[in-house]
Amino acid sequence: MRSLAKAQDARVISIAAPPGYGKTTLLAQWAHMNHRPVAWLTIDAADNDVVSLFTYLAAAVDRVAPFEGDVARRLRSPGLQPYAMARLLLSAWPSGKNGLVILDDVHLLTDYSCLDALGALIDGMPPGWKVAIAGRAQPSLQVGRWRSQRVLLEIGTDELVLDEPEFDTMSRMLGMELSPEEIRELVGKLEGWPAGLYIALLAGKRSGMESGPWLPAKDEPYFVDYLRSEVLIGLDPEMLTFLRRTSFLPRVSGSLSDAVVGTAGSASKLEALVAANSLVVRLGGTRGWYRYHTLLREYLQSELERTDPAIIPELHRRAATWYEAHGLVEDAVVELLDAGENDHAAELLGSVAWDLFYSGRAATVRNLGDRFDVSVMERHPWLATWLGWGALYAGQVGRVAKMADVMDHASFSGIPPDGTASFESGRAMLSMFLARNGPAGMRADADLAVAAEPTWSPWRPLALQASGLASMANGDHDRAERELAETLDVARAASASEEEQGALALLALIAIDKGDWRGAESLTESSVEVMRASHLEAYIASVLTHTARARVSLHHGDVSDAKASLAKAQLLRPILTHAMPWYSVHCLLELARAYVAMSDADGARAVLSQADEIIRKRPNLGPVVTEVRALREQMRSLPLAFTGSSGLTASELRVLAFLPFHLSYREIADRLGVKESTVKTHTVSIYGKFGVSTRAGAIEMATAVGLVAGIPS
Repeated sequence: MRSLAKAQDARVISIAAPPGYGKTTLLAQWAHMNHRPVAWLTIDAADNDVVSLFTYLAAAVDRVAPFEGDVARRLRSPGLQPYAMARLLLSAWPSGKNGLVILDDVHLLTDYSCLDALGALIDGMPPGWKVAIAGRAQPSLQVGRWRSQRVLLEIGTDELVLDEPEFDTMSRMLGMELSPEEIRELVGKLEGWPAGLYIALLAGKRSGMESGPWLPAKDEPYFVDYLRSEVLIGLDPEMLTFLRRTSFLPRVSGSLSDAVVGTAGSASKLEALVAANSLVVRLGGTRGWYRYHTLLREYLQSELERTDPAIIPELHRRAATWYEAHGLVEDAVVELLDAGENDHAAELLGSVAWDLFYSGRAATVRNLGDRFDVSVMERHPWLATWLGWGALYAGQVGRVAKMADVMDHASFSGIPPDGTASFESGRAMLSMFLARNGPAGMRADADLAVAAEPTWSPWRPLALQASGLASMANGDHDRAERELAETLDVARAASASEEEQGALALLALIAIDKGDWRGAESLTESSVEVMRASHLEAYIASVLTHTARARVSLHHGDVSDAKASLAKAQLLRPILTHAMPWYSVHCLLELARAYVAMSDADGARAVLSQADEIIRKRPNLGPVVTEVRALREQMRSLPLAFTGSSGLTASELRVLAFLPFHLSYREIADRLGVKESTVKTHTVSIYGKFGVSTRAGAIEMATAVGLVAGIPS
């Protein structure tokens, strides 16, 4: 506590130690003594989704220092990159105020996007704000850089152990008088371990110290003997049953516990346990929620498995029912999976996957989906369709192929919970974008979906858009224009913003090809408006929106706006892969045409090279392949240009996205799944194309040209 009080210059406080060293207790005491507003968030495994993490974090901060504007809605922007997510939250951060953000159990954060976004957020917090992070191990944040900048206070095991005077103070607070010899013996044998010393005192107090202080063995981390004979010995059978049957819950409340144990009065039981110092604590920053100390919880779980294993699935089912009734669907799915209710879990996830996906929670869908084995997806193949969509938009080619294989070999006669008319229709819409059977297959898939989805179906706009794209892939542009116009009307009526934005952008580019610049300008403005209003900047259709705006701006002689629009389109190039081959090549072709219109031969060549790479892997794409070759021939008359930001490859753009996070080459390589030498090669190439020699210079140039992801307006 003295270290915390003296650390005036530290912006980041890191507390890392194993269970039982008083990390949460220390933070709670500091929060109580701190004059600043305190926002407390206890992390759990479900927070490995950057939208979920930042939404809960924003809510915690907003309770003590209100944000400016509707931050929660903006955080649900689908597909925001981690750096943009951090900048978005910082742009609305309470100004002119001081505050303390406490993040407990940070070791549970393992997702790189979450860690990178959190690191960028901490870096950008305004003066007067401090962040305390606590966990069992040092998280994968920029600890080394904070240390070198002298803004980090590190508290570890050595600082958290109790010395003899501190242990003497603890014993006196519990009303016990120990001799100096007893204090020395306890502190020495337990190496100052706070939890062990506290337990030893409680044990001695309850036994009257008649046989001397009780000494738990340091190599028995869960204190089985003590927990059985001391902490739980005075509890009646009903309370013991209550503790065992709620021990699997990461956090508990009175209402949730009532539902799980099947009796009323849980809130008073929890308060009684807190008052009795029985290793049950109130959760900071929440009302009516508690958690069991890790040592107690793990012991109780082992006891439940030993004494009453048959009831465990039923307890999980009861928890799932409560979570579902209170709108905590993700928690309900997890509990159902733990109960072995895989089919029910699949149905429940399917019913909310649409909402999660379109509120930017695609990572949550993927994380939950990873818990289903292939046999479950074969019984519920529409789940594979949803996971396929998520992988498609994330550019995860291998995962898309795996889901496609499940879909191809599955059948389902019921009505899917995602609102599609049938599994076959949902599969057809995804298959159209996968284009595995070329333009002819795209046409057949689109026709099936349009015929299956009725006019009132929420999937009707996507089915119509798929039909328009299939017509374009087959070279029937007149039919495509009619179908896209119908898509636009239906999407507007259904408030299907993504399909509306995509149809507007495609129609704008068709108008440009016809020389109808007035119509193109109107359509482009509408597409940009929908994109911004619905926060779709990171969606693949935005490539076409930005490209159309660049073409219109160039037509009006506004080169600056055209360059800015193309830079925004550049940011999305990494998600244009052979997983969605025809659509990706079409987007790249339109982007290359915009570069040609601006006489940027280098930018056009880089984009066409990416298109060529996709075509090599998926050559059966119809007329668009001929159009790519024709544009390349047309470019022969253009002069060579100096290689600048527009000449970055898709791989270089992927590396560039991580440079602002101050990660090492190895850390970037881990995130991209490539070799460290590959990252170094791409970084050197980026420096050369920007004409700089340092990372700071590259970040400055990338920011200047708009290649560092910004904040949606």
